Amino acid sequence: GGVGVSGVVGVSLAAQELALRKLVQNLRLRDFHDEELLAALADLEDGVLARRKEASSWDRYRAEVTSGALDWTAAHTDEGFWRENASKLTDNNCQLLRMLVAAASDPGAEPRTLAVVCHDLGEFATHYPAGRFLVQDLKGKDCAMRLLAHADDEVRKQALLCTQKLLVQKWQFLGGEVSSA
Repeated sequence: GGVGVSGVVGVSLAAQELALRKLVQNLRLRDFHDEELLAALADLEDGVLARRKEASSWDRYRAEVTSGALDWTAAHTDEGFWRENASKLTDNNCQLLRMLVAAASDPGAEPRTLAVVCHDLGEFATHYPAGRFLVQDLKGKDCAMRLLAHADDEVRKQALLCTQKLLVQKWQFLGGEVSSA
């Protein structure tokens, strides 16, 4: 026998997941007739792929925020992403949330970055318990309100939506069409 996947020390999570996926694929190539074992291997492979996708989208988002240049990548507009990851903006004493607020207050920032930052602050405020109060404490609402007067239409639009989400408790009623029955 060799060293198991978990026995490898100092190997990145991505390398461990790759090794686990290869191990599962190799086991699935064997002629097993046990349905439970085959189902367990399929579940294990699906789980590894799901964790990898989740981690990679968060890693990409974190790298984008850290770079200070944000664009409308998939993570920003994905409801599931925000449900799963909003709380991670509070890790390390709100490091990424503080970076978003700092980007919102950067007078030299690109308009697209400012629009995306306003959007993200609003999404955080709606998906994290007491998120709107945390954004206000970090002066994010002040930044969004200043951006209401920005020259760029998209920045003004996103700043307005952000400000609404920071001010209103029942945020579910904002941003959508109100249908009359």
